[in-house]
Amino acid sequence: MLWLAPLFPIIAALLLYRFWATSPSRLAIAWSAAAVVFLELAIVWFAEASGWSGVLNWNRHLQLGIGFTPLTFLAALVVPVVAAPIVFFAAAHEEPERLGRLIALLVGFVGVMQLIILARDLLSLLIAWEIAGAFSWLLIGHRFQDPERGRNASQAFLVTRAGDLGLYLAAFVAFQQAGNLAYAGLDQMSPVAASLFAAGVTVAAFSKSAQLPFSPWLFAAMSGPASVSALLHAATMVAAGVVLLMQLQPMLADVSWFGPVLMTVGLATALAGGWWRRHHPTQNACWRALLQPIMV
Repeated sequence: MLWLAPLFPIIAALLLYRFWATSPSRLAIAWSAAAVVFLELAIVWFAEASGWSGVLNWNRHLQLGIGFTPLTFLAALVVPVVAAPIVFFAAAHEEPERLGRLIALLVGFVGVMQLIILARDLLSLLIAWEIAGAFSWLLIGHRFQDPERGRNASQAFLVTRAGDLGLYLAAFVAFQQAGNLAYAGLDQMSPVAASLFAAGVTVAAFSKSAQLPFSPWLFAAMSGPASVSALLHAATMVAAGVVLLMQLQPMLADVSWFGPVLMTVGLATALAGGWWRRHHPTQNACWRALLQPIMV
């Protein structure tokens, strides 16, 4: 039953887009989107209170699993809470051309983020991770008639895709060691395998969270609509890497370099962002200044 939490916003976005695509009413679009987001919040709350979980058996070695922990429950509540005012803003202030498409993508992205948060195995995480990349490309490149915006969307997509290869490395190492991709049992890896796994996960998290050396994609992504930057790059997608590292940290506690590397790269990213803001003032300086704390 817990599969309803990530799938509901995605299915609702697909179904309602049919009506939003031709709807001239900003108010109708806003209230329809908000209703989906608030229902998602209620589903998450009820699912946790009812002890829901979700497992789909792929074969005897692989399965798709999602579930709650105290951390993931809190994160799953935060996503729709943050998304609600953003979809209202988008419906009220974004350009009317293809507004229904934009709002549908924003709502669908809520479901993708929920799957990233609730995933209890690397296969579920990989599926959600890839879909999130596709959604971000569509959202950043929403104004695709402008060639520069299209190039910026592709740049952001390709840079994050390069970092995503680390997640495939981590999944390969985990499967080779344990014979499955479940989070449970990752702490039983050999020291060398644990270091390789940690390296892959760290690279993937750094790319999604715009840490060095992947930070430039975040500035390219600013060419998208303001609501896209608010939801993806200031609130949810850049937090995906952080949530992933927090979930896996107990399994990687014995990797000696893991914590120091996270702190060093986070500090370096913050300092580099501040330096860039200081020495490269532009007409987007306000936006760039707001993005610096995100890159920590």
